[in-house]
Amino acid sequence: MDILGVYGASPVVAKNLTKKLDDSAPATTTTPRKQPLTHRRNSVHATSTPSRGPDTPSSFAHQKQTPASQRFESRQNAGTVSATLNEGNVAVPSSWRGNGNPEHVSITPYCSNSVLTKPYRYMFQKVASKAAALNDWLVELEMHYAETLSLPDRGHPGVASQSEMTTVGRICCDSESERVRANPSSLVLECSGEFAGCRVPLNLKSVSDFSLFPGQVVALDGTNTSHEEFCVSRVHELPIPPTPQETTLTEPLSIAIAAGPFSVDDNLSYQPLVELMSKLQDEPPDVLLLIGPFVDATSEEVKKCSGDMMYDEFFRALVEQKILSKLPSSMHLILVPSHRDVHHHTVYPQPPFPSWPAIQKQPNVHLLSDPACITINGVVFGWTSVDVLMQLNRQEVIVGNAGDKQSRLPAHILQQRSFCPALPPPKGVNVEVDELLMEQDFLPVTPHFVVLPSDFTRGFIKGIGGCVCVNPSRLSKGIFSRVKINPPTSGNSILTSSIAQLVHI
Repeated sequence: MDILGVYGASPVVAKNLTKKLDDSAPATTTTPRKQPLTHRRNSVHATSTPSRGPDTPSSFAHQKQTPASQRFESRQNAGTVSATLNEGNVAVPSSWRGNGNPEHVSITPYCSNSVLTKPYRYMFQKVASKAAALNDWLVELEMHYAETLSLPDRGHPGVASQSEMTTVGRICCDSESERVRANPSSLVLECSGEFAGCRVPLNLKSVSDFSLFPGQVVALDGTNTSHEEFCVSRVHELPIPPTPQETTLTEPLSIAIAAGPFSVDDNLSYQPLVELMSKLQDEPPDVLLLIGPFVDATSEEVKKCSGDMMYDEFFRALVEQKILSKLPSSMHLILVPSHRDVHHHTVYPQPPFPSWPAIQKQPNVHLLSDPACITINGVVFGWTSVDVLMQLNRQEVIVGNAGDKQSRLPAHILQQRSFCPALPPPKGVNVEVDELLMEQDFLPVTPHFVVLPSDFTRGFIKGIGGCVCVNPSRLSKGIFSRVKINPPTSGNSILTSSIAQLVHI
């Protein structure tokens, strides 16, 4: 392979440049050129055997037992249920099988800009446009909270005043260093409008209970008598927008949810994924939602950067051989990428995977973006692959009794109307602020179900403000989630009519 060709040089230019390089090289140089690094960066899991081609990658062949694969195969909790929503209130179904007719399932975006449909230009974001987008989003939330909470006329927290005022702003930390964790003494409030960018130190000593994090938009009561700091007397409890009341659900809907990685860390045989597809063949749900990463950039095997095929070829072979070949004809499949997928755009929001012939032949396969908000038979689902819960847990400043953490952290996301509310965003997540906050609206309402895969805990299912929050954990840990949604009767909601479980495969 010619390395100049790899970097996009035309054949003529490459030939001339190569000749010049050869002419300028010392005549005594006899060391052979090494294989170009770019060839290694785009391949996975090499073996000493010849390439088997994209249809039968060597990574899928029988491999020697590794410590992680041995632990997975010797697990003792297969088939056990670790958590159940509405246990005792909704009968556990004898079967989690769907209705068996894919034509009875309709999957559509909630609105025109709640799902990315194609790639967009990124890495062109200017500092001024990013600041303007953050300020516009702050103003939008300020108007929303002012209307919802019936707030009085709002004042500027940096202006000295003896009388108490109400103000809305964004919580920030006075240090931008990743090594410095926010604490009650380091929090400042960023203003909007004509005072955009102005930051005022906060004095929270008079507030006994609060939960704040950098990036959070809040409504505060307090005074600034010294012109040096805003003394907070109250942190307003922000409301969670209501879930849609109308639904077209007329028959039970069964959904299985799993999040990557889909293979144990020290090999790429994808044993957990094989086990999941085998289990679902016995009782196929109406919809299977798979959230990446599929080819995980943090995997030890992928990090070796050596192999017999390109990463995108490997991903397609994985989907075709491990998923499509085992996919029941009655089941819809949704594939969602992750910023950790080494073969896809590492930007957030993340466009859907590009289609290819094997997918185009499958009318029941849907390639959707991360994040997204859709409806399935009138039931609203939202998700993101980014581990937002872990980030909020690390950055949150808690004083007093702030309540149950598994309920509080997802509530932050719903209150802020953003799948990535914290600033700065998680390390390794390249956020395009304009696209996330202004061009798209990924959380136009509170979904009936919000899926937030996280390593924060080994999974949980919580009812929060009429919404079911599902953390399905990771399939590499042998855990997935299944949901059965019954049509709500008079006086009931989707939350009270559903039953959901975390299951060990």
